[in-house]
Amino acid sequence: VRVNKDAFNIREKLSELDYGHVPYEKMPPGSVIQVTHGTYATEVAVNSNAETNTGLSATISPRFSSSKILVLVSHDNCEKNGNVNSATRFKLYRQNSAGVQVDLGTQAGYANGFISYAMGLNGQTASARFNVNFQWFDAPNTTDSLMYYTNVNNYVSATGIKVQKDNYPSRMTLMEVAQ
Repeated sequence: VRVNKDAFNIREKLSELDYGHVPYEKMPPGSVIQVTHGTYATEVAVNSNAETNTGLSATISPRFSSSKILVLVSHDNCEKNGNVNSATRFKLYRQNSAGVQVDLGTQAGYANGFISYAMGLNGQTASARFNVNFQWFDAPNTTDSLMYYTNVNNYVSATGIKVQKDNYPSRMTLMEVAQ
């Protein structure tokens, strides 16, 4: 048996291949598929015991429904101001493109949904600045566009907390992780 095939230049064929990135579906578990980021730098005062939106959010559209999202949050310039009782609690929410919101802490069974507690100070303590940093590993099981955002609450007093004090930026990073 004799097979005839036209000659080709192997160098030309190799240069035709796209090696700009490994195909996403070929990446091993634990690989970071994509990273998105959000910042917010407007001071937010908490003037009630109700949850207050911090303004910080970031959006990601997972490439695969099996992916998990690693959420990294950094509120670096919070303030307990004056001689008031205060205890800062943060919640993390996920919202899809249809507007459906999920309180991730409540979904995970955390008390009242708060996933980060910071600075419980009594009224004798003067002003204090502090950082609040936390991470969350979420399994949204979708490729829909997802927005993650934080809310803050002062459960001891109606006033006395500021987030992004003096318009110092807070940051959120979202990483899609292959499973």
